[in-house]
Amino acid sequence: MKRLLIEVNGIKYDVKLEEIDDNEILEKSAATSSKEVEIIESPMPGNIIKINVNEGDTVDSGDILMILESMKMENEILASKTGRVVSIEINQGDTVNMGDVLLVLE
Repeated sequence: MKRLLIEVNGIKYDVKLEEIDDNEILEKSAATSSKEVEIIESPMPGNIIKINVNEGDTVDSGDILMILESMKMENEILASKTGRVVSIEINQGDTVNMGDVLLVLE
């Protein structure tokens, strides 16, 4: 884990940064179930302004999982399949980059 000191608009933030890869998430998911999992990644950089689901929730294909604000537009992140939310890898208010893992469905 890395510790960074970041200054934004004159305010300093002490940030802890942990790098994980998709294999770690898949291993975590595989331990909970033998079903096929799907990793939902961020399609663009932005801020997570709302999360509509919790771990363990059942969702249908097309359900709105969360709202990602990017370039002052709210973008709906949809469930790509019917399934159960295995893990949520981000929190409301987090800043994400394109390709960051948001959640895992099984």
